[in-house]
Amino acid sequence: MTESPSSEFDRPVSRRTAAIWGAALKSLTLILLIARNIALIPLYLHFIGTEEYGAWIATGSVLIQMTSIDFGLLGVLGQRVAAAYGQKDRQRLETLVGSGVITGIGIAAVLAAISVSAAPFVPRLVGLDGQAAWRLSVCFAIVALGNALQVISFGLGGVLESLQRTVVPGVQQIVGELLSLGLTAWLVVEGWGLYGIAIGGLARSVWSTGGNAVGCHLLLRRKMGLRPRWDSAVVRDLWRSSVYVFSTQIAARVKTNLDPFLVGAMLGPHAALTYALTTRPHDTIRTFALVAEGALTPGLAHLHGQGDEARFRRLILLLYRVQLVAGAIGFGAVFALNPAFVRLWIGEPLYAGTSVNLLAALAGVTFLVTAVSYDATFARGNFPLLNRVVWIEMALRVPLVLLFLYFLRPNGLWVVPAMSIVSQLAAQTYPLTRSAMRAMRVSRTEARTLGVRMARQIVPLVLLSTLFVFVARGAASWPELIVFGAVYVVLAAAVAAMADRELLDGLRA
Repeated sequence: MTESPSSEFDRPVSRRTAAIWGAALKSLTLILLIARNIALIPLYLHFIGTEEYGAWIATGSVLIQMTSIDFGLLGVLGQRVAAAYGQKDRQRLETLVGSGVITGIGIAAVLAAISVSAAPFVPRLVGLDGQAAWRLSVCFAIVALGNALQVISFGLGGVLESLQRTVVPGVQQIVGELLSLGLTAWLVVEGWGLYGIAIGGLARSVWSTGGNAVGCHLLLRRKMGLRPRWDSAVVRDLWRSSVYVFSTQIAARVKTNLDPFLVGAMLGPHAALTYALTTRPHDTIRTFALVAEGALTPGLAHLHGQGDEARFRRLILLLYRVQLVAGAIGFGAVFALNPAFVRLWIGEPLYAGTSVNLLAALAGVTFLVTAVSYDATFARGNFPLLNRVVWIEMALRVPLVLLFLYFLRPNGLWVVPAMSIVSQLAAQTYPLTRSAMRAMRVSRTEARTLGVRMARQIVPLVLLSTLFVFVARGAASWPELIVFGAVYVVLAAAVAAMADRELLDGLRA
C-alpha cells in the first residue's frame, strides 16, 4: 500500500540526518573539485599550452562573477521554504517554490543572454586573436550557458535541501563532478583543447540540473501532492529580502580576495604572495567549515518555522561549543603543521612567520564561532541585520589594515589577521551574538556559564597545538607530516572529550 501525498507531507523528518548527509556529500564534492583542479592542470598546460590556457584563466574569473549571480534570491528562497515546511504551510510552500524557481529560471536566462552576447569581445581583454580568439569566445559562451544552468540547479537543489532531502542534490553534485572530471580529461587528451574544458563543465551542469529537476518533481508532485504556482506578491517579498542577501554576498566576495590585495598594495607583490601561500591552509579549513555550516542552515530554518523555540535554543547553544571545538582542532592543526607544510610545499623563504600563522588560526576560530550567531540570525530571516554587520566589519577592517600596514611596513604582515579578529569581534561577533541571545531569551547567567565552558574547552587545545609546533616542524617528508597530523587530531579529539564530557551527550540528544 503506497503512502498518500498528504501523509508524506506531514511525515516528520530528521534534521540531523539531513544535515549529516548534506555535510558529507558536499565535503566529498569539494574534495573532488580540489582534486580536479590539481590533477587536470598538468594536462591543460601540456595539451592546450600556456598562452591559450592562461587567457582562459584570466577571463574565467570574469565569467564566474558574471554568471554565478543569483541576486540573493536563492538564499532567501531556501530560508523561506524551510520555515514554511516547518510550519506545514502547504499553500505558502506551493507559492514559494513555484514563484522562486520560475524567478530563478528568469535570472539564469538573462545572465546567459548577457554572457553569450559578451563572448565575442572577451578575447580582446587578453590580447588574443585568430583561431585561438575564436575558440576562447565559443568556450566562454558554452560555459556561460552551463553556469546559467547551475543557477537553476542550485535553486532546485536548495528547495530539496530546505525540505530536508539532502541526498538527491548531494549525489547529483558528486556524479556531475565525476562526469565533468572524466569527460574533460578525455576530451583534452583527444585534442579538443579548451572545448574539452567547456563541454565538461556544461555536462556537469546539465546532469545536476536534470537530476535535481526530476528529484523536485517526484518529491513535490508525486509524494507530497504539492502544486507549485506563481504568486506576484510572493515574488515581491522574495526580492525585498534578496536585496539584503545580495548586498551581503557582495561584501563576502570582496572580503575573500581583500587581504592579498591590501598586502600587495602596501608591501608589494612578494609580500602578498607570501601571505597568500602561508594562509592557504587556513582558507582550506574555512572552506570545509562553510560546507558543514551550509548543511545546517536549512535544518535551523525548518526548526524555527516549526516554532519549537526551546529546541532551537538548545541547539544553538550546543553549536557554539561544537564550533569552538571543531575550529580549535582544525585551525590548531594548521597552526601546528603549517611551518613544515609550507617548507615541504614551496620552501621556507615563502613562510610568513609564526605570528601570521597563529593570528590567522585565531581569526579562523573566531569566524567559526561567529558563524553560529550568523546562522541563528539567518534562520530567523533577519537579513537586514546580517547585511549591516558585514558591511560595518568591512568599513572598519580596511582602514585599520591600511593604517597599521603603512606605519609598520615592511614587517607588518601580522596586522592583517590581527585586524580581522578585531573587526570581526567588534562588528559581527558581538552584535550578532547579542541579538541571538536576546531572541532566544538567554539569561546573563546562562551566557556566562556558556563562556566558562568554552574557555575550558579551548585552553587545553591551544596548549596542545603550541606543543605540536615544536614537535612537527622537524618533519622531513610528506608521510612524516601526515603521521604528525593524524596523531594531533586523535590527541586533540581526546583532549576535547575530556575537557567537556557533556558535549557528546548533547550531540546524541
